[in-house]
Amino acid sequence: MNQVFIIVRKEMKEIINNKIMLILGLIVALTFIVLQVTVISKAKVFTVDALSNRVFNMSLFMGLFLGCVFSAQIFLREKQEGIIETLLCAPVNLRSIWLGKVIAATILTYLISLLSLALLIIIINVISPSFLFPSSAVIFHILVGVSVFITLIVGLIGFFQFLLAKSQALMATVFIAGGLYIFVNEFTRYIIGENDITSWTGVGVFLIICLALLAITIYLAKILSKEKIVTTIP
Repeated sequence: MNQVFIIVRKEMKEIINNKIMLILGLIVALTFIVLQVTVISKAKVFTVDALSNRVFNMSLFMGLFLGCVFSAQIFLREKQEGIIETLLCAPVNLRSIWLGKVIAATILTYLISLLSLALLIIIINVISPSFLFPSSAVIFHILVGVSVFITLIVGLIGFFQFLLAKSQALMATVFIAGGLYIFVNEFTRYIIGENDITSWTGVGVFLIICLALLAITIYLAKILSKEKIVTTIP
């Protein structure tokens, strides 16, 4: 595990030092906040259900986009610049490298998402005639479901970035991002109904689906090998 933590620290330091990547992440976060506030203010529906729905939807979009942004920084950039070759020569197994990168990207994505959601709630309360707070189910979703969803996104993207060549990996990232959102979100709504998406049932079904897909991703990571990655480096 020490090897994994070393990789986590290394990746987090590199992302934090990359000002352009951080600024891009903040721009994405602010854009989603503005969009959600605009929707609620125009509708003039200041209720707990309306806020809960906005927070739920924003948490998915934030996790999706920021997860893709930081995954590109951590996985794709190193393959393009040849840094991955140095890591492959280190006495660390490939699964530990993958896991360390996934944890680092997940932590940073989740922290920015958490701060953005908190800011969204504060802004809506400023313009709302009464105090509003998301339902307990949505709060649980923010604390648990969002982190699992982000881990799933980053893990899958990282897996295919390691497994495929550059052009193939880029295409896989696009399909993963769009496919995951459509599948998880729409499948959850199909099972429980549109009106119950932010209920405990909806949040629970969403979490179970994400956990099942994450378990499959972790299992698939076993097939990664240094020999396969070498053949995909340009």
